[in-house]
Amino acid sequence: MRALLALSGSVCVALMGLQDLSPGARASAAPQATSPGALRFENVTASAGLAGFHHTGGGSAEKWYIPEVMSGGVCADDLDADGWTDIVLINGGSFESAAGKTPPPPHGMFRNNGEGQFEDVTAKTGIRNAGWGMGCAIADYDADGDADIYITNFLAPNQLWRNEGNWKFVDVAKDAGVGGAAHRWNMGATFGDFDGDGLLDLFVAGYVRLDPANLPDPDRTPDCRHRGLVINCGPRGLKGETDLLFRNAGNGRFSQVEAPIDPTAFYGLGAVFLPLGPNGAMELYVANDSTPNALFSFVKGRPRDHAIESGVALSEEGHEQAGMGIAWGDYDRDGRIDLYVTNFVDDYNTLYRSLADGLFEDVTRRMQLSQPTWVQMGWGTAFADFDRDGDDDLIVTNGHVYPQVDKLNLPSKWRMPMQAFINRDGRSFAELSREALPGVAVGRGLALADFWNDGRIGAVVNNLDGTPALYRPVEPAGKYIELLLEGKTIRDATGALVRLRWEGGRTLRIVASGGSYLSSHDHRVHAGVGAASEVQGEIRWPGGDVQKIGPLKTNSRYRVRQGTAPVDLR
Repeated sequence: MRALLALSGSVCVALMGLQDLSPGARASAAPQATSPGALRFENVTASAGLAGFHHTGGGSAEKWYIPEVMSGGVCADDLDADGWTDIVLINGGSFESAAGKTPPPPHGMFRNNGEGQFEDVTAKTGIRNAGWGMGCAIADYDADGDADIYITNFLAPNQLWRNEGNWKFVDVAKDAGVGGAAHRWNMGATFGDFDGDGLLDLFVAGYVRLDPANLPDPDRTPDCRHRGLVINCGPRGLKGETDLLFRNAGNGRFSQVEAPIDPTAFYGLGAVFLPLGPNGAMELYVANDSTPNALFSFVKGRPRDHAIESGVALSEEGHEQAGMGIAWGDYDRDGRIDLYVTNFVDDYNTLYRSLADGLFEDVTRRMQLSQPTWVQMGWGTAFADFDRDGDDDLIVTNGHVYPQVDKLNLPSKWRMPMQAFINRDGRSFAELSREALPGVAVGRGLALADFWNDGRIGAVVNNLDGTPALYRPVEPAGKYIELLLEGKTIRDATGALVRLRWEGGRTLRIVASGGSYLSSHDHRVHAGVGAASEVQGEIRWPGGDVQKIGPLKTNSRYRVRQGTAPVDLR
């Protein structure tokens, strides 16, 4: 979390405002729009039935220990295959609940009963908190047609909840071989077929190795300071935890890959498998806290980190940042996958533009994105076309890790606002006004879905020590297309890359499991298409098969089974 930059807040904001301008624009910069277009969001948490869930992060308000501020993933997917996207909210815990001395707070399983109205079905699912939950990832790992849930934990083995249907789940992590050791601190997880055998493998990021019987004392540790305040210690100064990579054997079991994927034990947080390699080969991107990010390719099943040479390990200045959440999209519509990583305060969230031959460049400043995020602390994030004009926008959930900052006269507070950035034709981004995206919280995980089946892409957020938030766009102007993909071997199409084009525009979408921060977005593909009445496209399925689709009518939802014609679900 803690970046290496330490400029004072007021000076820093002023400097970054200047640095945001490209050399040719410094003399006469375009004004920063505060409310671009007519886009605005409403918080529909209470009316949707989600306000009864409350997240717990640790046992004290002071948050003297780093695990107390890190939990809070959220996952969105259609868990009962009824055509409506459901929600999984991961609860945290405390040292007492992790040790079995007190009952852990329950996770939240919410069934979408239609049109975004949710029912708490946690009790009937059998899903339980192992002691101190962190995050989740969803995928149909056993290819039986049901979405399964992987939950990462602190000081307890991870859980793999196999979907048995009718809202019944069974933890098969031990039999499947993916629980991990009980002493581990596990964070972001992601499913993806890294070895190309048609089976979904699993990666789990390890964060810090922490002994609850020997916790660092902030009062006695000089490094545990922030602007003169005594605060929780870490991750710097603490021993890192290694990552885990599991290969799916196809019989309900996994085997741990022997080749070490993280021998230096960096502080891993966000992680996602994406088709970034040649011909859509699967690669693994990991956002590491206070250490360089990693980008793994796989040759004969062996991981190789090439993040440094690819340009996605560090900031433009060559600094290690505080990588937390990951977003992916094609903001400039050049047909390549761009990456966005959220970071600590006194630093910016980083936008990496994809170039040819697998290279990236940090374009945060020229895209007007550094100054707005400098005093915020970013976590869950995603690209999505919220106003449906055909360009990928950005959304970020924010929140501090030190409650003590509220004692200081700083723009960075414990509770922070959400942020959305509207894409201005791929040339820059403009921050949405606070009035258009209301509320402050200690935000953590974020997941996207069309929870209402009306073409609006919404965001559900898990807030530390608080109730969740469900944000719904209000009357976006453009049209949309949605695709529900079903593959032949990988049933939920995790790893598929979809390219869509229409008169005057194009975009790409990826079906992925994991990413954001400890969270997983809905598998359904959603794209805004402006005023277009029909769309053409192609799907690169996991395994490499390419299927042409279209023309498809817009403002429609289609089911596409690999190798067959799309079926209109209206």
